[in-house]
Amino acid sequence: MIICGFVFTLLMAALHLRLSTFLVYLDYKVYDTLLKTTHSRRTTGRPVVVDVDEASLKQFGQWPWPRYRIGLLLEKIRTLGASSVGVDILFAEPDRTSLGFLRSEILKDLNIDIESGIPSADFLDNDKALARILSQGPFVTSYQFEFANATSSVEGCRIHPLDAAFLLSSESDEKPPLLTATGVICNVTTLSTAATFSGFFNVAPDSDGIFRRVPLIVRYKDLLYPSLALATAMQALGTKQVVLEASARRVGAIRLRDKTIPLDLDGNLLVHYRGGRNTFDYFPATDILNDRLPQGRLKDKIVILGASVAGLKETRATPLDPLEPGPEIHATVVDNLLAGDFITRPPAGKVLELSLVLVLGLASTLLLTRAHASLSALFLIAGVAALLYGPIWILRTRGVFISPLLPLITIGGTYFILIALKYWDGEREVRLRTQRLILTQDALIQGMSSFVETRDIATGGHIQRTRHYMKALAERLRDHPRFKSFLDDDTIDLLFRLAPLHDVGKIGVRDDILLKPGKLTVEEFEEMKKHTTLGSNAMLQAERTLQDDSFLRLAHEVTLTHQEKWDGTGYPEGLKGEEIPPSGRMMAIADVYDALISRRTYREPFSHERAVEIMKQGRGSHFDPDILDAFLEIQDEFRSIAQRFAEEESESSLQDGPDLKRR
Repeated sequence: MIICGFVFTLLMAALHLRLSTFLVYLDYKVYDTLLKTTHSRRTTGRPVVVDVDEASLKQFGQWPWPRYRIGLLLEKIRTLGASSVGVDILFAEPDRTSLGFLRSEILKDLNIDIESGIPSADFLDNDKALARILSQGPFVTSYQFEFANATSSVEGCRIHPLDAAFLLSSESDEKPPLLTATGVICNVTTLSTAATFSGFFNVAPDSDGIFRRVPLIVRYKDLLYPSLALATAMQALGTKQVVLEASARRVGAIRLRDKTIPLDLDGNLLVHYRGGRNTFDYFPATDILNDRLPQGRLKDKIVILGASVAGLKETRATPLDPLEPGPEIHATVVDNLLAGDFITRPPAGKVLELSLVLVLGLASTLLLTRAHASLSALFLIAGVAALLYGPIWILRTRGVFISPLLPLITIGGTYFILIALKYWDGEREVRLRTQRLILTQDALIQGMSSFVETRDIATGGHIQRTRHYMKALAERLRDHPRFKSFLDDDTIDLLFRLAPLHDVGKIGVRDDILLKPGKLTVEEFEEMKKHTTLGSNAMLQAERTLQDDSFLRLAHEVTLTHQEKWDGTGYPEGLKGEEIPPSGRMMAIADVYDALISRRTYREPFSHERAVEIMKQGRGSHFDPDILDAFLEIQDEFRSIAQRFAEEESESSLQDGPDLKRR
């Protein structure tokens, strides 16, 4: 048992070092559950979302809007006092709704020049109109990195690298590994060159499709670039530089002014979600364009401009909401950067998890194998409670995620395995004790039967034969509608084992009656009949002592009722029909058959055929008709049993002239 517990613990430790896909999935769900338990909807109050929603499209028309309208929207946001605006919209193609573009298309297609209707050249290009607004800040445009093998980029694309200083933990000159892009899709040249700051908006789900983490920095062409959320927060804080705490193996954290932002092993930030959708204030774009917000309403706010309309599929599944708008994820990251309440799963946490697996596995193994059951149960309850509530407390107070998954599996699995082994060992011990008890019972039965044999030597072979008769008859009747509920495997085995006790009461009969060679007188026969009650009283007394023992109950029935007859003329109680227990009715068949074919001091044995004919005459009077019919169907098996256990004195010629009263 100790070896099994240790092996299972080591297996869990090995799984911790290399989680399978299924365990990774479970680990994610544990993280989601802890986050749901500990999260708070409290925010810094600065990030907000300006949303191009369904109402905005209903008033201003389908998406995408002309870029001059985007410019108007951004201009109004700035006028309302926003300190930074992250534009979560990509403008990768020229605006085909520009008047200049439409003019050339109409001239080409219809040969009509509409220049005379355009009041100024400023109205010819919507991209230039938007670029003029972007150049005035405080706007952060977005772009998308590509990570496929093939590289791609927009000609003349300008993206803004991150001014980052490395704080290395060693003197190694090697650059730490980072997520590296192979290409980029950015805004058209007019817009990308006009913007003063930009960031990528890539977010990638975990293997189960849930967005739990986002990259904050990406390497591209040997330079580092910030995410849209990081760039927007830096714009609001008025800082242009960050410090990367790194080793030769990884970037562990980003220092942003007085905040240290922890990163996971892949350089991602675990997003500390505040809640589901609408955790942050939403302002419909139509309200801003229609000047419905009071002046200064967005003062010092950090705005994420995006679209939540259903057709754009800008929703993501997060631990707290299966349909959270993409702009709100960026707003959440910005809020994390401002508040500094980060969630981290540091390498030391992984070491702690491994230590818990080993300690709890080994401790539970030793306790379950050595300690009292109550102490083991107390340890299990305490361990499970600590593993359930401890990580919640640590996550809520320290922002550190310690996964209880494998420690819980370890302590639960160890407990289950060792309890199963204990149960199996206990079952084996019970089986051994039961076997010893059965052997003891059989030895006692054989001893009592042998004692009876010393009183009446004619009953020795009779005892062995009748037990096999009983078994054969019971197995034949087990599917009979009247008997199948009674004759299960255990009952058949009991009948086989206790059949030798049916004549145990003969021990109390006087020798001059029991061994008399001639016919018994009426008085002597009455004494002989007492062997049924003498035997049953002994069994009944034992049954009362042991209480509800099926073995002794059946023994009592057989010893008392094996001389009863179906028509009620038997003894000792004159029971009739179904009043006689099935065990007594079956014993009557076995007893009478063997009495007929066996030598007695007062007569010679009958042949098998003659015995069968005599018993047929007792159908419905002496014997239960169904049991007798079953006997007739297997009479050859009875004959084989009789021949196998034949007594030496029964090997004489067959004669007639029965005298059954001595049974």
